[in-house]
Amino acid sequence: MNPSRRKSSSSPDYARSRNDDDKSRDGRSPTRQRENSPNRNPQNRPRANSGPGNDISPLFTIASFNLMGLRDSPKKLHEEMVKSGRLGKREARRAHRLFSSGLPLKMLEEQYEKKIAWSASTLKSVDAQVWGFQELCHPQALRDVFEKADLNNKYEILVREREKGEIWDEDVSCAAAVLKGSLVGKPKWFKDIPQSISFDLKRGEIIESSVSEDVDQSEDEEATTVSVDIKEFQRSVLYFQVKPFKPHSRTGEFRGKPISVFVAHLKSKRPSRVRKPYWNMDEENALGLAMSTIKRTAEAAALRFLLIKEMKGNDTPVILLGDLNDDPHSNTLDIISGAPRYLDSR
Repeated sequence: MNPSRRKSSSSPDYARSRNDDDKSRDGRSPTRQRENSPNRNPQNRPRANSGPGNDISPLFTIASFNLMGLRDSPKKLHEEMVKSGRLGKREARRAHRLFSSGLPLKMLEEQYEKKIAWSASTLKSVDAQVWGFQELCHPQALRDVFEKADLNNKYEILVREREKGEIWDEDVSCAAAVLKGSLVGKPKWFKDIPQSISFDLKRGEIIESSVSEDVDQSEDEEATTVSVDIKEFQRSVLYFQVKPFKPHSRTGEFRGKPISVFVAHLKSKRPSRVRKPYWNMDEENALGLAMSTIKRTAEAAALRFLLIKEMKGNDTPVILLGDLNDDPHSNTLDIISGAPRYLDSR
């Protein structure tokens, strides 16, 4: 038996709790009164389990969701392709089947409904204030997910609308959803990389110029310069700002200092296609993997430039989420994070 819970007459604490003179006016013991006293929470901070009636949410929750190439309804896509006048019905059907693994249209529609239902259940399982999405091919498909989850009235969906005549989004853009009323300004999509970069591996210099001739190699014949001329992200990077705190009970406005959010999806590790036809698969694969790594690394550096520009000269909180297609301790993520050093406080 726990000695501290033993009801002994010799125990001072027990004697005090049974003494009527020491009881508070409402009949509670001093110990119980102290636990419920405002002094236990001098700054009146919100509890972790604070309900919707409280003015401030104690947590700011974010979530990232790769939609795995979420496309619009196959039936609707088929109708759009026919309506566009570019293809006849037969050619459109053939192209659509090729685009969707060759399955019949009815079966594709059933798969679409199942994917929408599963995605909707995933959204409902996480009560996030900010969602970041990757691999969205059609904005309407994401709207269908939120409608299925009955969350249209709760979230504002941030998507890159298709241009006129565009049947599907070749960019496979990043998208987001934020609580209605929390968005600050308008979202932006960054497609162009800030500038081409030349890496002088011998001298350890970075020349921020699109002209590789700026690198003078006359000083050292062994100086190695790798010129990386990549002008755009394969998938546009999404940027927006939100206010983190729930609406005031009287004004209904979100509060708090805006938080900057980036949603990114870097180049995958899948080998890039570099030659047609594939005359030597071994060489093709090696070169493709190298190209893919270079592309992802360049995108990581460009993303770091965007982050530095956003963070420099201010204390605005910045969040990056998405599918970065690399391991937590990879060189790619070191570039993005700036490879900060953490001190052991023990």
